[in-house]
Amino acid sequence: MQQEKKKETKTETNKEGHLYRLHNNATNTNLYQVLVLLLLLLLMMMMVVLLMLLLMMMLMLMMVMVMMVLMLLRLFLLLLLMMMVLMLLWLLLLMMMMKMMVLLLLLLVLREFASAARTSQEASRGIAAAAAAAAAAMAAAVEAARRPLGYLLATSPAIGSPRLLGPPLLLGAPLLLGAPLLRGGPHLSGYLSEPPGGPERVAVPVAVSGAPTGDPLGGPPWGPPY
Repeated sequence: MQQEKKKETKTETNKEGHLYRLHNNATNTNLYQVLVLLLLLLLMMMMVVLLMLLLMMMLMLMMVMVMMVLMLLRLFLLLLLMMMVLMLLWLLLLMMMMKMMVLLLLLLVLREFASAARTSQEASRGIAAAAAAAAAAMAAAVEAARRPLGYLLATSPAIGSPRLLGPPLLLGAPLLLGAPLLRGGPHLSGYLSEPPGGPERVAVPVAVSGAPTGDPLGGPPWGPPY
């Protein structure tokens, strides 16, 4: 009976132990499930954190890329600005060179004009001198034409006295040249005028026989000079 009781107690104990073990197993499984769930939650949290970190890193990379692009754009813009400044400087240099060329051309043109003006002044001076000489010659010719021809013949050193020429010249000159010669002679312009002394000082031609009668005042027979 005691063995059976012991067996029963064993069985009971076994049963109790088995039941206890069963109960412990149930509690263990519950703990395992809770732990697994916690681990899963931790893993999920870790995954979320990793995803957030990845997103943050992606965002940071994007920001870095954007900043790099902006920096590259800034550099590109700076390069463009530098190129524009260089082009402007080159254009300014070209404009200065063009201005210098235009100034040199203007100086050359002014020099040519000055030389042409000098030559024209010299030519005008020569023309003025020639005109003055011609005017002096004309004045001398007019002054010479105002004097009678006979007085010029009488006072000419090459011809000498009119008596050397003989009476026919003295007789023929009034007949060929006409009576105006005796009244003072023709001018260079073709007009006839009388001497300042008037016609009463002019000698009158005589007969065909010989020389003129002469001037009672002592001058030449064809009128005084003026």
